[in-house]
Amino acid sequence: MNHNWNNGIREVTFEIYLFQLEPASTADEILNGLKYVRPGNGFEPKFQMCAKCDVNGDYEEPLYTFLKVSTWSPSQVTSLIKTTV
Repeated sequence: MNHNWNNGIREVTFEIYLFQLEPASTADEILNGLKYVRPGNGFEPKFQMCAKCDVNGDYEEPLYTFLKVSTWSPSQVTSLIKTTV
């Protein structure tokens, strides 16, 4: 997978801390999980991976806040599909 698109878009991934009971992961654990578990088969990402961050609450990452208000919710997409079909 090539994640540096010709139109200037660059894909970046964040590991998120979404649920209170998630175990802490190190960068090496995440990369090993990708390589050996899911998707596995020796997969090594060619895209930028950022540090784990909060996606809700008092310590929410500002970039994630921006992304949440800048994209459509699933219910908005469903409504759009229903009105155009």
